Amino acid sequence: MTIIAICCLTAAASAPAVWAKTVKPAVKTPVPVNNETAPTVSAVSYIVIDKVSGKVLAESNADTVLRLASLTKLMTVNLVLSRKVPLTRLQPITVADQVGGSRLGVKAGTKFTVNDLFYATLLPSANDAANALADSTKLSRQKFVADMNATAKALGLKHTVFTEPTGIDDGNVSTAREFARLAQSVFGQAAFRRYDCVAKRTIYERPSWKKIVLKNSDHLLTKPQYDDVLVSGGKTGYLGPDGGWNLAVELKSANGASRELTVVLMGEPMLATSEADAHTLAQWAWKHYNWK
Repeated sequence: MTIIAICCLTAAASAPAVWAKTVKPAVKTPVPVNNETAPTVSAVSYIVIDKVSGKVLAESNADTVLRLASLTKLMTVNLVLSRKVPLTRLQPITVADQVGGSRLGVKAGTKFTVNDLFYATLLPSANDAANALADSTKLSRQKFVADMNATAKALGLKHTVFTEPTGIDDGNVSTAREFARLAQSVFGQAAFRRYDCVAKRTIYERPSWKKIVLKNSDHLLTKPQYDDVLVSGGKTGYLGPDGGWNLAVELKSANGASRELTVVLMGEPMLATSEADAHTLAQWAWKHYNWK
């Protein structure tokens, strides 16, 4: 932001003051530099968006409604963050929270701080942790889900529906285009990035203080072949053997010269292909477009 301060003084005591004027820099819009089409990827649906201008740089089937799986947890975390639940609050994992899928695997009644539940929900995508995190708001499950859908509606997401906080239910659905809008809203929060953009984290069961080491399921953060990109937000989602994987991520070039991109891929056959395809699409966009 450029601040231009204009101050005029005259001999007349009554001369009016001229106050500081704020001038916003123009948004640089990406312009293609060649006719090269986007590379073919394995996703059923995908979209690549320039974060600042909002311009779509590449897409395929981006308006197809598909299952979200654990991408759902972005909305769950977003709602809990918005309610400013005390991070030191101890929240038990209940029998009702244990819905299967990815989980911490602790006994019902084991407690964690809300702070630790954020890490457990995002890094290994533990379903029991996500449900406990939703419970920490003291809202009924029905009210929590209603708030998830109200937030989606407020963002203008007409085809996005949530049925529970974890993504294990097939009724949690969206499109690549709409989910990119939600991802940008959540990834932009410093509080979210604190929990998401780490490779691993140690949390503690209460009252035993037993350690659990969590690892991030987004390997764009950890694998050396992706050292040329920086991840400012990301979430994976497993759809099961018949559905594959989803990935939502924000990337920028590690050399700092290129603009930040939001990439959403849905229906990838494997986690590894979703990461490789996101990397491929980002590299193509940075080479194919010039920001003017």
